[in-house]
Amino acid sequence: MIETLDSYTEAAYDGQTIRIIVAGQPPSWTSGPIDICDAEFYIPITGDRLSSTPATVTERTTELRGVYKAWKGAADPAEAAATLSVVDVQEFGGLPSEPSVDVDLSDTAVIERAQYGPASDVFRRLWTGSSAGYASQTEADVAFCSQLAYWTGGDGEQIERLVRQSDRNRAEWVSLVSEDTLYDERTIEQALELVDDYHDPQSEPGRL
Repeated sequence: MIETLDSYTEAAYDGQTIRIIVAGQPPSWTSGPIDICDAEFYIPITGDRLSSTPATVTERTTELRGVYKAWKGAADPAEAAATLSVVDVQEFGGLPSEPSVDVDLSDTAVIERAQYGPASDVFRRLWTGSSAGYASQTEADVAFCSQLAYWTGGDGEQIERLVRQSDRNRAEWVSLVSEDTLYDERTIEQALELVDDYHDPQSEPGRL
């Protein structure tokens, strides 16, 4: 796993725990053979870096997602934690990160335009976690991600960030739905398949 994440790695104060620090969005907090937590969780830094690892913290969102899926989906999580390799993680893939078109709006700008543009009433309901008018939460999630796909140019990573800022974010959002797929990945992929028209950031707030 140290090789897989390839970022600043140090020994914890207990002398038995290895701590790998990366930049990026963790799929979820976990506890067990592998603990995954974000910046909200206080961890004292020892400075006792493993000499074979980088001296800097590196962006590793995709790799972190792979570690999470490979571990959570294993029959023996403890064994998986000890044997995860770069190949294991790469096989799990991740979110589609290349936008379909170059919209290049910040998260704040996307939210502002979506809240006041066409279909804004629907966007606001979905943003606050409501599934009213849809047969299920899953259908509402896909609809919400479809709206976000329009405003972001189909940028999967930005859609993921925005969902996490909304009230649709919940434990199920990062649950495994198959051996190698998380719920958020499947939902975003379904939404991207539905959208082929994207917002023009040079215009007034567009349409969905």
